[in-house]
Amino acid sequence: MGVNPNTVAKAYKELENQNVIVTIKGRGSFVKRNDDEQVIDIQTQNKLKKRIKSVAC
Repeated sequence: MGVNPNTVAKAYKELENQNVIVTIKGRGSFVKRNDDEQVIDIQTQNKLKKRIKSVAC
């Protein structure tokens, strides 16, 4: 692709510094899960459960 390997390594390091990816030796780099999204999903699920219970009763 014509991109210097050092540039790619710097980009990966910057993504790690910003907590976007996590690198596991021998396995590769992976997009990191955003814990804030998980908390929002749990809150949304709880709200929906309450609504369903109120409608079902």
